[in-house]
Amino acid sequence: MPVQWVLSLSHEPHISTKTAGWRLMMAMQKKDRGAMTVREAGRKGGEVTAERHGPQFYEEIGRKGGQKVKRLIEQGKRAGQ
Repeated sequence: MPVQWVLSLSHEPHISTKTAGWRLMMAMQKKDRGAMTVREAGRKGGEVTAERHGPQFYEEIGRKGGQKVKRLIEQGKRAGQ
């Protein structure tokens, strides 16, 4: 594969040529297998979750996670005294 062709895949300014080459390699492997990669499955699942639940869902789970971390830190401080 000519290097120029791989370099031309990086038409997005934030995508490096290394990433563009990696994407090409993954696309070629996918054609050979015909199966979805774990990365693709995770991306698609995240997109569906975002469409179904919206931004409020992420705000709520973020707040719950932050509260849990705060409680764990406080417990750790009390146990260390």
